[in-house]
Amino acid sequence: MPPEFNAMLYEKASALQKGWGSKMIADLELDGSERILDLGCGEGILSAALAERVPHGMVVGLDSSKGMIEAAKMRERPNLSFVCKDMLEMGYEGEFDLIYSNAALHWVKDHDLLLKASSKALSDKGRLRWSFGGEGNVANLTQALKHAMELPEFDFSGFEWPWSMPCIAGFKELAANAGFCDLEVWMDVDDKRFPSFDDMARWIDQPCLVPFLEWLKGDESKRRFRDCVMDEMELSGGFETFRRLNVRAEKS
Repeated sequence: MPPEFNAMLYEKASALQKGWGSKMIADLELDGSERILDLGCGEGILSAALAERVPHGMVVGLDSSKGMIEAAKMRERPNLSFVCKDMLEMGYEGEFDLIYSNAALHWVKDHDLLLKASSKALSDKGRLRWSFGGEGNVANLTQALKHAMELPEFDFSGFEWPWSMPCIAGFKELAANAGFCDLEVWMDVDDKRFPSFDDMARWIDQPCLVPFLEWLKGDESKRRFRDCVMDEMELSGGFETFRRLNVRAEKS
């Protein structure tokens, strides 16, 4: 089961993600009539921004989190709708001119299947514009999580790591094999020092810690795990590595 996020908390903690996504939208070449699919749309703020760019087109926001989609539906309008569905089971055929995604696809384990489903969902010459966590992303948090998971008081046996953060070459090969051409795949390095540790903690809580806390049983165990992660992260001085894998491609 995919993790279930708190849309209200995420909206307050996702300024970084919103900034990246807004810049991507501003840079898109659109004529205003495109049909756009927003994968991992969250609470729909960026989907709404996309809809403003295509007044004669339409945008569909898709996310697997029921809570996110419930919040997003408050933003629906004639050219903007939202669907709660697993990305890998999107089931569209030739319906979109552009598939956009920001800061979401590292939550998808099978990028090969995602690329093939996306190719199927695009019209002829349809485009991808994606950006998500790539190799080397959130290195400090990853270390803190793994250190906490190794403590004997926590049982993570059978737990599957929630993120897949590929390298440039590996993802480019997958995209080419899925039938995409005019491929541009590159890594943005956008390391950050948060203004305060409280700002960093909000980002860690939503969405990063969610799947780890969902796995643990009991409020005390969840609290202790969070404390262990936060204590180590505080030593970083509010610094984190952000490596964003960017993709531009066209369906061949």
